[in-house]
Amino acid sequence: MQDLSAQIEIKCFHCGDPCKNKDIAIDDKYFCCNGCRLVYEILEENKLCKYYTFDEKAGVSQRGVSKEHAVRFEYLDDPQVVTKLIDFTDSNITTASFFIPQMHCSACIWLLENLYKLNSGVVFSEVNFLQKKLDNLGILEIIRLLFEIYLNGCLR
Repeated sequence: MQDLSAQIEIKCFHCGDPCKNKDIAIDDKYFCCNGCRLVYEILEENKLCKYYTFDEKAGVSQRGVSKEHAVRFEYLDDPQVVTKLIDFTDSNITTASFFIPQMHCSACIWLLENLYKLNSGVVFSEVNFLQKKLDNLGILEIIRLLFEIYLNGCLR
């Protein structure tokens, strides 16, 4: 008799991609890579795992994403660049809008509108799904946060 356990494909809890093995796991949840596990841990730590109830494959695969990609946001340290990116700022608050073409489902919308739970500097965020736009009341650190959860927010 053939072993059926070898035929069962293990899918990543975060993105739904096939897992090569059961090496990367938390409890009974398996992940295809450490990036997907990290995104899950960020959501779990902030009690945002309801995200996964909206879509079976809610997450984006993190395979091949490295911390080196964070270098692409070094321009945010330049005050002249930052002033061109924001919609409004005063001594208390900064607002910015982001174009997020990868936004594709209710899980994305839910997660984007709950960013304030991931970063206390985010006061409010609202999605316009038809325009693939996120309006944000808070800080520009949200760009790094969006990248961390791999939504690759693009400033308009």
